[in-house]
Amino acid sequence: MKQSGNSTRAVSGVVAVSLACGLATSTLAQDDYYDPDGIQMGGFTLYPSLRGSVGIDDNVFAQPTGEIDDIYYELSPELRLQSDWSRHELVLQFTNQNIWYDTQSSEDINDWSIGAEGRIDVSYSTTLQGRAVFADLAERRGDANVLGSAAGPTPYQRFDGYAEIRHTFNRLGVAVGAGLSDFDYDDVAAIGGGVIDNDNRDRTVTLYQGEVNYALSPDTRMFVRGTYNNREYDQQPPAVALNRDSEGYEINGGVRFDVTRLMEGEVFAGYLEQDYDVLADVDGFSYGANLIYSITQLTTITLSAERAVEETNQAGASGYLASTIGGEIRHELLRNVILNAGARFQNNDFEGSVRDEDIWTANVGGEYLINRNLSIEVGYEFSSRESTLPLADYDRNRAWIVITGRF
Repeated sequence: MKQSGNSTRAVSGVVAVSLACGLATSTLAQDDYYDPDGIQMGGFTLYPSLRGSVGIDDNVFAQPTGEIDDIYYELSPELRLQSDWSRHELVLQFTNQNIWYDTQSSEDINDWSIGAEGRIDVSYSTTLQGRAVFADLAERRGDANVLGSAAGPTPYQRFDGYAEIRHTFNRLGVAVGAGLSDFDYDDVAAIGGGVIDNDNRDRTVTLYQGEVNYALSPDTRMFVRGTYNNREYDQQPPAVALNRDSEGYEINGGVRFDVTRLMEGEVFAGYLEQDYDVLADVDGFSYGANLIYSITQLTTITLSAERAVEETNQAGASGYLASTIGGEIRHELLRNVILNAGARFQNNDFEGSVRDEDIWTANVGGEYLINRNLSIEVGYEFSSRESTLPLADYDRNRAWIVITGRF
């Protein structure tokens, strides 16, 4: 069962980002026999899908003791309209995730998003790219900013937009972009009565980004990338006790490569700093990676890493430095039987607070592709949080079976 996040880095778009936000990579992804045909609509192809699942969660409320288990159900439709043009590109997408629990109905979720991304090929060496997404989501139990006193998930709406221009001068390339994210949190009922006012979390994040890259070979580019962001909260003192506004920057250098079908992705490292108007600043070493390595035609490994400054509603803390590393291996046991296993580790270090936490996640699963239109998937996930805050630790096990129809 996927969970939605609220990272303030979402507007970053110099690296191509899919609206589907998926990392699933396997040679089977290029196997036309199991690809859905889609529905032709003029110069576009429509790809509808419907995902239905049933699962069990042994710690619905992510509690250290007194765990409550429950069965949950999911129904998630998706529509993707993609252009078939020889030049330029446009993709429109709608996603909806409905999750409801058998007995713990307070944890039901109805997330949805609608978005578009496109590319204009101005010339052989110049492109314009853009992306815009509006989403209605909810913070889940176990998220860093979910209050234990909340009677249910915290709904919020967010808009993310990003645009950039890229140009190459022979081996030299440049890119300049700008983005905006807007967060609007709903109030939520409190356990025991009353309402938790979340208006003090509403904010707007603007981002400006530039990159210079150089081609060492046709499949390898070195780059230097700089990013500036400004985070401005809607409510200011005296309406709230603290001014949480900040501005920050990040400078990274790295390499981007695509070595035939063997390996592709990018790795980078550098320095980041977020300066808060009143609260303690957050700074440190930055890094990131997104690698896809095809060991054989049947086995693929994906590796990812990221370090970012995230916002928090923790009393006394300005923000937290989230350091994440993860990986997944996918193997085609048969042409239509895919096995997968993955693991992820995240450390959240809160500035201005004693709070520090480690989050571990591990999962295994398998998918059986019946034909190009129907598949069955089973999976299991274990997650654990160890925190310096009292009553914040938890262990959680989830298992599910999924049937997906694609057209």
